[in-house]
Amino acid sequence: MYKFRAGRSLLPVRIWSVRYPNSTIHKLGQINAGSGTTPTLIGPLTGHARAAAPAYVAITDNADPMDVVVYRAGDRLFRGHRRVLCIWYWTALDYRTGKVVFQQVAGHGGLYNNHYVGIALGRDLRTHTTTPYLGGVGGIVALRDR
Repeated sequence: MYKFRAGRSLLPVRIWSVRYPNSTIHKLGQINAGSGTTPTLIGPLTGHARAAAPAYVAITDNADPMDVVVYRAGDRLFRGHRRVLCIWYWTALDYRTGKVVFQQVAGHGGLYNNHYVGIALGRDLRTHTTTPYLGGVGGIVALRDR
């Protein structure tokens, strides 16, 4: 994993780099034995001059078993590691403002990852209720009233 910044004449300058565990196996569905995912930029840095700067960058490490690896995206790389638990949410936004108006935990761990699949709506003709369904790695997830 590398962090670069545009230097003089806009040539890339390496800010930091770090090696991460990797099985070195070219797994089914991958084009090489890389990290297994595109880096995901997470959240703005608080008090940073550019509010849009990410606070963290995350990848899967392609180790066996695979882990989610999260690095601070600042200019100083922090050594050491912690366990990170992926929490997946059902989230609704106000289409006019973009603000979160509803959020409910769907589950914990990679089996709830939906890889950006669209939501399907199913109507129960007996109760006249609508249920959203979403396909995840571990199966189909439904959101229902209690």
